[in-house]
Amino acid sequence: MARFLIPGQSEMDVRIPVDEELSESEEEPVTGLSASEFTCHCCYQVLVDPTTLTCGHSFCRHCLANWWASALPRVRTDCPECRAVWTDFPKVNILLRTSSSHEVLLSKPLSRWNTDDVTLWVEHLSVWTSQYKETFRREQINGRLLFALSDEDLSAAPFSISSESHRRIILEELHRLKQRRVAPNLWQYKELNLGKTLFLQLSLHRFPRLTLLYLFLFDYGDMFLPFIHTSCPAQTTQDSLIDTPLDRPSWSQWAEFLLMYFLLPYQLLSAFAWHLLSVHYWTARVVMLHAVFLSVLDVHFFWTLLKRGEIRTLPKRVWQEVLAVMMKESLFVLLWPLIPLFFCNFIFYYNLYVCPFYTAALVKRTLLQTDTQQQRI
Repeated sequence: MARFLIPGQSEMDVRIPVDEELSESEEEPVTGLSASEFTCHCCYQVLVDPTTLTCGHSFCRHCLANWWASALPRVRTDCPECRAVWTDFPKVNILLRTSSSHEVLLSKPLSRWNTDDVTLWVEHLSVWTSQYKETFRREQINGRLLFALSDEDLSAAPFSISSESHRRIILEELHRLKQRRVAPNLWQYKELNLGKTLFLQLSLHRFPRLTLLYLFLFDYGDMFLPFIHTSCPAQTTQDSLIDTPLDRPSWSQWAEFLLMYFLLPYQLLSAFAWHLLSVHYWTARVVMLHAVFLSVLDVHFFWTLLKRGEIRTLPKRVWQEVLAVMMKESLFVLLWPLIPLFFCNFIFYYNLYVCPFYTAALVKRTLLQTDTQQQRI
C-alpha cells in the first residue's frame, strides 16, 4: 500500500491507503485540453474532423474546405485566423478528433448512447480502463444499461472487476455524468434540444401535472431525475454525496415533490428556475414571476370548481382541453421538419418573455371579475 504524508501533521491523521495498481497508473501523464483547443474558430462549435494547419491552428475540415473554396476560381491557402500560408495537404488531427468526439458525447443524452458511445466513455476515464472497454463492447452495454450499473454488477460476471478502487472510480465518474444531465445554460440546452424545449415550454404552461407525469414515465433518466433533484434538493453532506446516487431520490424529496405536484405544480418550476439565478439573472426571475401568475390562475380555477360543486367534471374538462391542444398543435408537429429555425426561436422567446405579460393581464381580469361578482352578491 502507498502512503502520503503532509509535513507538519502526524502519520495517524493523514494515512491514505491507495492501491498500488491505481497509484502507478495515475503517475502516467495525462494530456488535458481546454475548451478553446477543441473549438473551431470558424463556426465556434466543437471541432468535427479537426484539421491542424502548419501554423498550429485547427478548424473543422468542412469549415476549412469552405474557406479554401471561398475565392474560386482561385483557392485560399492562408489560415482563417492568422492568415499564415499553409503548404502541402493538411491532415486530420487524431488527438483533437478523439477529444472533440468525447466532448460531443458528453452533450448527448445518456439514454441515447449506443455501445460505441459507452466504450468511448470508458476508454476516456483513464489509462487502466482500456482493459475493461472490450467487456462493455462485447456485452452491448448502451446508455440505459450503463445508467443502471451498480457496484454489485461491476464485481460480478461478465465485468468481474476485482479492484474495489477501479469500481469506485467508475461509479463516481458515472455519478458525475448523471449530474451533468442538467445543462448549466438554458441557451445551450435549447440549441441541443430545440424540439424538446418547445414541447416542455408549451406543455408545462398548459398541463404541468400531466407533463411531469409524462417525464416520470417516459423520460425518467434524462429529464425527471435532474428536475426533482434540482427543484427538491436533498439535504446531503459532503460525505454522503457519493453514497446517494442521482437515480435514488430520498423519501423527503418525494414527499416535498408530491405535495407541490398536487397543490402548486408551477412552484416546482419556480424552484427549478431559482437554481439558475447565477447563470440567467433576469430570465430566471421572469420564469419565477410567470410561475406565480400561473399558480394564482391554477388555484382560482380549482377554487371555482369547488365553490360551484363541479369538481367531478375535472377529468372531463382536462380530457377535452388535451384533445383541443392536440388537434391544434398536430399540424405544427407534422410540419416540424419544414419549419424555419427563426420561427421556432420566435415561438420560444415569445413564450418565455411575452407570455408572462399576457398571464399577468389574465390574472388581473380574473381577480376583478371575482371581486365584481362578490359585490353583486
